[in-house]
Order: sequence, then C-alpha cells, then structure tokens
Amino acid sequence: MLPFGPEKHASSYFQDRVEKLVRINEVRIMELLESFQYGIGYIVICFFLGVAMDFMFPKYDEKKDVLLIFAEVVAQCLALILFVFYGRKLVKIMPFLFYFNRAIFGGSSVPKYRAYESTEYEGEVVIGFVLVATQTNLLKKIDLLSRELYNLMYGEERDAVKKIKEEEKSIETVVKKEI
Repeated sequence: MLPFGPEKHASSYFQDRVEKLVRINEVRIMELLESFQYGIGYIVICFFLGVAMDFMFPKYDEKKDVLLIFAEVVAQCLALILFVFYGRKLVKIMPFLFYFNRAIFGGSSVPKYRAYESTEYEGEVVIGFVLVATQTNLLKKIDLLSRELYNLMYGEERDAVKKIKEEEKSIETVVKKEI
C-alpha cells in the first residue's frame, strides 16, 4: 500500500470541475465575449503602438558599437513599459459591450456576471505577443547582443550562426561558378 493517494473527495471534485469546464450558460458566454472584446482591443492598440515604436527608435545596424546598441535596447524596453501601461488604459476605456440584461437560456433571472474581471481584461499574453512581434528592430538588436555575449563567453559564434554563414558561403560559391 502506498503512503499517498488521492484526497477522499477527489472524485466529486473532478466531476464538479469537468461539469464547470463544459458548462454553457450566460455567464460563460459573457466571459468569452469579454475576453474576445478586450483581446481584439489589445491586438489593435498594441499593433499600432508597436509599429510606431519600431519607427521611433534607430534601425538595426550591425556595424554600430555594441554598447550603443545595448543602450538603444534598454531605452526601447523602458519605452515598452510606458506603451504597455498606457495601451492598457486605452483598451480599458472601452466598456463591455455584450452584457446580457436578461436570461437567454430559459432562466428567470439575469445572470450575476461581474464585468471587467476576465483574465483577458489585463491582456498580458496578447500585449506581449503583439508588441514583441512588431518590434523587428528590437528583436534583431537583442539577437546581436546575444551573439556578441556568446562570442565573448565562449570565443566563438553559436552553432546556428556558423551554419548560416556556411550556407551563405556555399550559395556564393555556386553563384560565382554560374557567372
């Protein structure tokens, strides 16, 4: 006999959680609609803020001094903090548009739903994904800094960089032979 096992109410707990998982009612629908609404709001706002920020900061230039690139990355990341702070505030101006004011699944009472509490209301995942994806120059600068640090620590380029350079050389060789 094992000295451990499921808690004595595990079966009822599991059954209750499964029922809540598949339940479709007014509250569940409003939760989903609120998540979609604020998710779309964050996508739109963060896309435009991210593209604007990418244009505001210097373009990626591999020939720049590494310390200057590091300073640009730090400045851009600090600006991202401001953009996230105010981007959230812009999206949160929008009221929840899909609140049911009557029961629609045959119930007699209006559901007790508390708007502005869904997990997507804060938008961390969407904000992070869209803002990072639109910061192409920032991503290139961070990659360059990462490669430089790797080179400093190990005295060589990362394997992936080596392979890319080898492929470029073989392509150049083929092109020169054809010319």
